[in-house]
Amino acid sequence: MEARAKRFNLEKNNVNYDEIVKLYDSLGIPAEERDPEQDPSKRSHRLGALHVRGFGAMRAEDVYEYFKEYNPVSLEWVDGNSANVVWALPPSCARALIALSKPILPSREEEEEEDEESAVNQRVAGEGDDKDDEDKVGEEGGEAEKPKPPKEKAGRRKLTKDEIIEKFDSGAEIFADELVGPLPDGKWRVGKPCPQADLVLMRIATAADEAGGDAVAARRMEEEQAEDRDFELYRRNQELSEYTISLKKQIVVNVILSHIHCYLFQNFKIQIYLQGNAAAS
Repeated sequence: MEARAKRFNLEKNNVNYDEIVKLYDSLGIPAEERDPEQDPSKRSHRLGALHVRGFGAMRAEDVYEYFKEYNPVSLEWVDGNSANVVWALPPSCARALIALSKPILPSREEEEEEDEESAVNQRVAGEGDDKDDEDKVGEEGGEAEKPKPPKEKAGRRKLTKDEIIEKFDSGAEIFADELVGPLPDGKWRVGKPCPQADLVLMRIATAADEAGGDAVAARRMEEEQAEDRDFELYRRNQELSEYTISLKKQIVVNVILSHIHCYLFQNFKIQIYLQGNAAAS
């Protein structure tokens, strides 16, 4: 186990190997894609990146602030509401996902559907006998028993943003039917809400999560690049302004020192002149 941890660079990232294996299993990542020596072009998952939804109201600096304790190296906008957050190493990415998200457990409806499906399978073997019994009832002039209407499924109450945060703090479970809105396809985890996002969903990014996948993402990337250029220009102007101010201060100081030197020199000449006159007399 220690040798495998070293191979995956886990010791430096303070990550438990078993936790990462459990995480990958829960997200359906094939075992062959977890091998760090596999050609990245042959993988369908990007183990060093998270695909995150719910960031529509956030800017790049907000996303970096959300993940700041886990040191991501770059950000890729996929569309107007989602982005890929990239790390230098897969263990660092997994560490952030484990720390900032919780698994989404199946909803009560899904559990009931599985129970109903199991019950149906158990009844299949006896369908022939049931049909014979119905025929006999019909021959005797009776009425076949009518099927009972399905029970109405009661979903859980939707969680508010504050309640989701409380579940993170307390370690309580979160179920799919407690979250607002239908969940996207795939295996997701719910992220801890932040001031700019009420519902955050995360998973390991895939090759299909392309950066700049639509016009909105492309525009956001262009705007942020323009902002970066504007900020760089502003920073340079600030540096130039500070240098100019510093240069002006130095000039003023030099002028003052020059005047002081002239004054002292003149005063020295006067002293020599007076001493010469005193000696002559």
